[in-house]
This record gives sequence, C-alpha cells and structure tokens, in this order.
Amino acid sequence: MRPAPEQASDVPLLQWLEVLRDLRHIPDTSPDQVLARVQREIKGLAPTARRRLTELAARQAPPAPAPCSARCWSGKPIKKALPSCGLPLIP
Repeated sequence: MRPAPEQASDVPLLQWLEVLRDLRHIPDTSPDQVLARVQREIKGLAPTARRRLTELAARQAPPAPAPCSARCWSGKPIKKALPSCGLPLIP
C-alpha cells in the first residue's frame, strides 16, 4: 500500500506512473501504444508538473542492483548494466 499523495495535484501524475509500471498488463492495447500515449501526455505537462513527476518517480523506483554482481541466465558474469548475451538477468 502506498502512502497518500502529498498534494491532490499529485494524483494524476501518480496514475501515469502506475500506467507505466503496469504497461504490459493493460488489456486491448500494446505497450508501444501505451508508451506513445504517455509520451503525448507528458509532453503536454507544464515544466513544474514534469519536475514533480520526476520527483514522484524517483521516490517509487526500486534501487538498481550493482552491475558487478549481476549474472545472466547463462551464468556468466556481466561487465555492463545489461547482458550482451540477450538473456534476462537473475537476482
């Protein structure tokens, strides 16, 4: 459960963040269509609202794992943030 937004004006911004978080699970559309719509909406925001959206997103984002300890499914250590073998990362 998330804490209540600090301001009533944060609610629409938090809803867009939720759309991005669940974009693969939105029925009757593709992730590309969802991203295109979110992009249009964000471009239409005032600069102050964009900054606030960034602040809210930063608070919700989970910490990134350390790249030096990441391994892909092949079991090989990876040297970059993303594996070059194309296989997904494992924790």
